[in-house]
Amino acid sequence: MDYDLIVIGGGAAGLTATRAAVKLGARVLLVEKRALGGDCLFTGCVPSKTLIRTAQVAHEQRTAERFGLPASPPAIDGKQVMARVRAAIARIAEHDSPARFEKLGAEVRIGAPAFVSRDALELDGKRLSARGFLIATGARAAPPPIDGLAEAAPLTNETIFSLDALPASLAVIGGGPIGLELGQAMQRLGVRVTIVEAADRVLPGEDEEASAELRARLEAEGVTIHTAAKIVRARVEGGRKFLDCERAGAAFTVEAEELLAAAGRAANVDGLGLERAGVEHDARRIAVDDELRTTNRRVFAAGDVNGRFGFTNAAGYQAVLAVRNALLPLASRVDERALPWTTFTAPEVARVGATEAEARAAETGVTVYRARFADVDRAITDGDDAGFAKLISARGRLVGAHVVGAHAGELIHTCVLAMKHKLDVSALASMHWVYPTLSEVVRKASQSRYERLLDGAWTRRALGVLRKLKGS
Repeated sequence: MDYDLIVIGGGAAGLTATRAAVKLGARVLLVEKRALGGDCLFTGCVPSKTLIRTAQVAHEQRTAERFGLPASPPAIDGKQVMARVRAAIARIAEHDSPARFEKLGAEVRIGAPAFVSRDALELDGKRLSARGFLIATGARAAPPPIDGLAEAAPLTNETIFSLDALPASLAVIGGGPIGLELGQAMQRLGVRVTIVEAADRVLPGEDEEASAELRARLEAEGVTIHTAAKIVRARVEGGRKFLDCERAGAAFTVEAEELLAAAGRAANVDGLGLERAGVEHDARRIAVDDELRTTNRRVFAAGDVNGRFGFTNAAGYQAVLAVRNALLPLASRVDERALPWTTFTAPEVARVGATEAEARAAETGVTVYRARFADVDRAITDGDDAGFAKLISARGRLVGAHVVGAHAGELIHTCVLAMKHKLDVSALASMHWVYPTLSEVVRKASQSRYERLLDGAWTRRALGVLRKLKGS
């Protein structure tokens, strides 16, 4: 064999896998079509979070009165905003340079590989074999099949960061994480934003209370949201773009300078020759088992390309597990029970485990504990007390946690640890928590368990008996 492992794709999963395999002493070839970094660096996490941060500063200028300062409308130069986004990409790209991975001990090549058999691929006219292969080519935007949409040339997360100026108005197709993050950021930067979602609520995969909380905040900031809406067609007239929609039998039209297609993803598998390798796939994903093995036992798939979870942290976790299974005996299985994720809107929406509806459908003895940031001293001093923490237990054990509020993506990790080790809510309640911190919202939610116990009729009767005994 020419290599122990050939990694195809230089995004989050591919780069993590390469580092892990090299540390195991493997001979590794990393192949990427364009530039190392992948979707997260060029069209996902890095540019979107940079844009979100700039938008937050603009929002704080506009609402400075809540801090006891004079409010002023920000002077927004769209060209400078997008230049900052591209500068952040360029700076972080240095961390993913081919030279860095070659220094670690991997071979890095830019090219378009294609399988020629179950145990070999071809790259630049040369046949290369390996003990194992890892496909980590990610996914791309795949706008939904709406009549006229292609002719309307919608933006996607892959093209919006190439804008040199911000549009006056933006119609977003899809009320999922991408649509909401970019939609709110654009609204805060002075763009008039309308979101159209087919489901009956935004973030339809999240807990219902989280969806409702976020929608209220977005609408308070001026975002127009249409849910349970079907887009019948898209059209362009006089340089303007239109979405003709229906909801409950009534027609309405959304007009905007630009459209953003933020619904639909497709796996990047074109040209890989997966049929020759015996790897089953469809347009959305490569099929894998719980060891991340494809239908060819030599070939693994990690990250967005396998369609399990479209998050960078999930891609990194899967990459390490796939490398272990490809190179070492005694295969490990994926454990995604305690996998967290966050939608980086304001407020942030963070989650690990089941929603309340999912827990009630699958578990017995379900109890929900809540606390609001409005009751957390640090949230009040910070001037941002929107949101809540919601802990879901089954027979005392934590099975789901949701934090909606400032820095929720940071605060969720205590709950992740509790779920990973199958702890009860009481373990969180008995911790020592620093005061004043935002994390107290989780403390208050967990300790509400004891408040319920103490508020029960039997508890009051027991305390009454104890008082009488003490008095005697």
